Amino acid sequence: MKNRMKLVISAALLQAALLLSGCSAAKDSAAAAEKAAAAGDLDRAEVLFNQAIAQEDDQPLYYAQLGMVCVMQGEYEEAQSCFDTALQMDGGCTAALRGQGICKLRQGDAAGAVSSFSEALAGLRNQKSGTAQDLLAWRAEASREAGELSSAEADCETLIAVGYHVTDMTLLRGDLALADGDLSSALETWQKALPEDSGKSKTKNAASVEAERARVWLHMLQELSDSGADGASDAAAQILQEAQDSSPQTAEGLCGKGKILLQAGDTDGAFACFEQSYNDGNADAGTYLAACYRKRGTQADYEEACRIYQTLLLNDPGNAQIYAEYAAAKIEQEDYTGAQILITQGKETADTDELCTLLWNEAVCAERQRDYEEAADLLRQILEKSPEDSEAAEELSYLESRM
Repeated sequence: MKNRMKLVISAALLQAALLLSGCSAAKDSAAAAEKAAAAGDLDRAEVLFNQAIAQEDDQPLYYAQLGMVCVMQGEYEEAQSCFDTALQMDGGCTAALRGQGICKLRQGDAAGAVSSFSEALAGLRNQKSGTAQDLLAWRAEASREAGELSSAEADCETLIAVGYHVTDMTLLRGDLALADGDLSSALETWQKALPEDSGKSKTKNAASVEAERARVWLHMLQELSDSGADGASDAAAQILQEAQDSSPQTAEGLCGKGKILLQAGDTDGAFACFEQSYNDGNADAGTYLAACYRKRGTQADYEEACRIYQTLLLNDPGNAQIYAEYAAAKIEQEDYTGAQILITQGKETADTDELCTLLWNEAVCAERQRDYEEAADLLRQILEKSPEDSEAAEELSYLESRM
């Protein structure tokens, strides 16, 4: 699943309208839970959804929403239990079927996910609603993972026709063509996702266009790098040259170009883009600039990287990804105590992917300090939340051979 376009499970997905009657206290608890989830406080959201259930235990939507919080935390067994309870109350509960599909997809059961999304779609009265479009997008992704390329293609076409996330659906169509061995069609389709060059404009719209062009280029390069298709390397080289020749005028565009150069191994070129972007006020460039400093490897460079991370956390104290990267820098400096402090802080607001990154860092700390049993236990926690993580599986196998 690495370097693949993913549909994001965000807190906003929990906000299926509360079309519920009955206990106002339960409604208040559920509403507060949604706000907590939106703020990234998943532990509090879990407590509050459980509170809503205790106040009114016959509402399937509360169980479905609690299940989604569990999915976001990587607690898949608990999530499935919530969805099962909701479906026992209402066999056609759309939120529970949708959540069940996402849970299955995250666990690698793509075919099962397709079935759940299809069942949810079949129960909708309005097949043109936003909920239907959301389910189609999830089913397209699940169908791709299940190898049902023609089904995924059909769902993409439907979504593009109604204007739903056209860029992402177009990129997915290109991915499907590449997976089917048709490099020419993939390239032609991806090109349709590229917005027109904004020229030398520095407007807000130009920033959006430049960032989007860079995102599409980067997606193409990542997909081609994973492909063994004949001509993929030549196509990637041509796309990289086009990106390198671009002259972005905005901080967002510069950051996007920096990501492409970093992907291509041009650390110096990436550094220059990230530095200018960060100095122009784009905080997103900060984490990449810090990573470039770390690649340089001197003590002064590490100190500069740490200063950037500290500044970023002052402005965004709930960003678990920054904690994870800052902790990685501490590990590289063999400051395991400092890394553990950052890891603990990051876990407070981490979603599943961020938590797995933090657990990986924690496992590295334990292994570096020769606590192999602790490291192995942490790797097992990663695999419980992300069963397809081959890197964690390989490292766990290695550690178990040494224990």
